[in-house]
Amino acid sequence: MLRELERWLGRRSFHLLIGLLIATGLASLILQIAAPNESWSLSLQTALVLIFVGGVVYIVGRRMSPETRRRMLIVTLPAMGAVGLGLIVPSLLRLFLGAALGWLLTAQILMRNTEKREYKLAIRAMRQKDYEKAIEMMSHLIKQEPEVPEHYQFRAQLYRLNRELKRARRDYEKIVALSPETGVGQNGLAELYLQMGDLAAAREWGQKAYERVPEDWVALYNLGMVAERQHDDSAAIDFLRRALEMTLPDGRYRLLTKLWLARAYFRQGSDEQAEDTLRELKKEKAGLHDWKIIMESDEAAATIRELLAADVEQAEALINGKALSDVFAAA
Repeated sequence: MLRELERWLGRRSFHLLIGLLIATGLASLILQIAAPNESWSLSLQTALVLIFVGGVVYIVGRRMSPETRRRMLIVTLPAMGAVGLGLIVPSLLRLFLGAALGWLLTAQILMRNTEKREYKLAIRAMRQKDYEKAIEMMSHLIKQEPEVPEHYQFRAQLYRLNRELKRARRDYEKIVALSPETGVGQNGLAELYLQMGDLAAAREWGQKAYERVPEDWVALYNLGMVAERQHDDSAAIDFLRRALEMTLPDGRYRLLTKLWLARAYFRQGSDEQAEDTLRELKKEKAGLHDWKIIMESDEAAATIRELLAADVEQAEALINGKALSDVFAAA
């Protein structure tokens, strides 16, 4: 569970969260030992809890979309305000703590996230390969809620499936305008330009995504893929090694990252590093299995097959025992 949290938050944010937990927890423990029965000690311990919760909201909120972050703040800020008032008026602290807890429970009910009708209809149409209808559903929702980046992101994916790449580009550019801090639009543009065969633009947008969210593995993964395709092997090795250090969340991504890394080492003539990477790659058989299911069964993944089918075939050949020189002869 902790590893999954680290993958989602990024290593820096995860370490910051753990540090906050240790610092506030240790301070609270000291207060309990030094002044267990003092009213001021209880107030300070409550303040430490408030500091911890505020820190968690900030750290986690940075990884959320603007809409999700807004919902989280609506839930947490009134509760934190009630606790703050309780600290100002210690005699009413228990009352305000009860009010804060009551609001948290009530807000969870009121803010319960239900999937919008347009998403349900769009997903159903997408599964039936009726991309035009799916796009129409999302366009209708965007007219009603034009400031929600997630709507544009899903529609951009639908445009890509329908080969409307210019329209997909406009949606990703809109995401960049609405929420540049998330890197979602920048990463989307990097992947889109890679799909279009424009490696220079793909790398430019990948770099912009990395500058926005350096703790996110996606940008480094994309940059490594693009740089390796450009035969910029030194840069590719740097990007891909840093992506692996961030702990990639799935065997599929680890498989291809190690494949590109081995190929870059091979082209450089770094035989020892290439062989070491090959040994690591062979540990990702589960990732290969997942990619084969996607390539063979997921009809919505045509764009993925175009980009990655040859890479998956090379990874399979290496896992099945072929030598690097045979597989990468024309690399």
